[in-house]
Amino acid sequence: MHVLVPDSLTPRGVKSLCETAEIHRKVHDVDRREDVFAAIQWLARQPLVDKTRIAVLGRSHGGQTVLSVLDRTDKFVQRQPIQPRAAVALYPGCNKYERMWSYEISAPLLIQIGELDNWTPARNCKVLQGRIRRTQPDAVFDLVVYPDSYLGFDGLAGVHIRKNIGNLRSDEATVGGNPDAREKAHARTFEFLAAQFGTRLLVSHEQRLKGHRYVVPPDSGFAGTSDVKAVPEAATVNAITLPTK
Repeated sequence: MHVLVPDSLTPRGVKSLCETAEIHRKVHDVDRREDVFAAIQWLARQPLVDKTRIAVLGRSHGGQTVLSVLDRTDKFVQRQPIQPRAAVALYPGCNKYERMWSYEISAPLLIQIGELDNWTPARNCKVLQGRIRRTQPDAVFDLVVYPDSYLGFDGLAGVHIRKNIGNLRSDEATVGGNPDAREKAHARTFEFLAAQFGTRLLVSHEQRLKGHRYVVPPDSGFAGTSDVKAVPEAATVNAITLPTK
């Protein structure tokens, strides 16, 4: 597995999008979508990459970008020579695409979101899933809503209130991790991609994130390299001294 993380903000002189209202942002999901397809084309030229098995994953605004990447009704998307095989969006903003009457997805999609998310509400993603199921009955659109979870549930930070949110009327949102949801989301992501790629997982979720893939051999009984006291007194030590000049 190869991982490529494109940075759509720093080269454009932007540090964050969270504090800026949508109408005042310099970078939008369509801008980041162009970056994603450029990254896909670059990946496809790498000799160790299978261009038919590329997935896109994004969180929050990155997740919203994933929805833009999959919009097969968009002419820019239609022109792209290489399309992702699957996509995963964590707590994306679904409201924009839920309001688009013609929106359709070009690849299997997994959305994972928190039930208590008051920044990117799960209800919008539920509406979007329902619409896709009606208009694209054969499309794969999985939606997992984790109870007792907010935006950023897969992170390690504690639950807290984030203020100065430029794109919310309340100007604040609750964010933070949920250990149980994080574990389930990690496992669900790998299982979804394996299913869409038709590839059996080599290790279980427990082995991948919590244990060793191989059995650790028993202690050899030999002394550590720093244990000077373990060196026998009668041992002969050969040393090489290098001149200073």
